[in-house]
Amino acid sequence: KFQGKMKGKILTHNHPGGSSLSLEDIKYFLVNGLKEMRAVSANNTFTLELKKEVKDAEAEFKKLQEKLPKIMKELKQAIKDSIINDTELHFEDIDHEAVKMMFKGSRTFKFTQVAN
Repeated sequence: KFQGKMKGKILTHNHPGGSSLSLEDIKYFLVNGLKEMRAVSANNTFTLELKKEVKDAEAEFKKLQEKLPKIMKELKQAIKDSIINDTELHFEDIDHEAVKMMFKGSRTFKFTQVAN
């Protein structure tokens, strides 16, 4: 429906549950060539920005997806090693940390979280 019409645009949507950007959000961002995507919750605004053009959106998404098992393993180990206190951790926090780690050091993307 919106194919091609969203390229270079900024999309803002809500996440009433408080979660960070989902894999579906990230795929939509890439496939539609968005400039920026925001997910707004009661407490935070999560933003993904494109810093440089992506040539192959599907391949880029696959690369990001492939990072997830390692990221989740690192997060589980951090909880096990008490680096992260799991009694204070909620699903939304793990979700956010995984997304943040996915984009850490990227020259293509900028991911931020700002308290509302």
